[in-house]
Amino acid sequence: MGDKKRIFIAFGLTDSQKSQIIDRLKVVKRSFTGVKWVRDDQLHVTILFIGEVSSSIFNECRERFRKALSNASRFNVFYSGVGVFPPIGKAKVLWVKVEASRELYSIHSSLATVFADIVEKDKRPYIPHLTLGRVKKGLRRVDVERFINKGKGLWAERAVVESVELYSSLLTPSGARYKVEESVGLGE
Repeated sequence: MGDKKRIFIAFGLTDSQKSQIIDRLKVVKRSFTGVKWVRDDQLHVTILFIGEVSSSIFNECRERFRKALSNASRFNVFYSGVGVFPPIGKAKVLWVKVEASRELYSIHSSLATVFADIVEKDKRPYIPHLTLGRVKKGLRRVDVERFINKGKGLWAERAVVESVELYSSLLTPSGARYKVEESVGLGE
């Protein structure tokens, strides 16, 4: 990639939430082949995917990120149940539903506005989710139903999100590697 970085804005899970999801996911993982599961240390919830930016624009993105979150408040999240993208046709992404307070949607909207000249507007509504895995060929409907049934009990305790991070993503043959480039603490 040379002088370009692939970046996105997200938040991580608390250690407790992460261990609860990882523990409950073990049964689900054993039931599905052909899924490239997200590594446990890479779990996060994307708020806004920015994409590839040049190093000259990267510092400006950092500044925009900090400014957009300067008045943002902490918010609650709860992980419960699973889903797939796309919802119709062969599923390519397996995820856990993220239930969050309005503040998350407000932060997403703020960031989308601040980065509107860099990020192509997504025509789909923002659906907060925790990506668990990706399927190259897609899952058949019968397998999607099995995934949703097995994942019904997948949940993690409610927690407060206290910071949001700007990540860079390095694509490697063994999967993406994420690095926190900047972190902004959220207000009370």
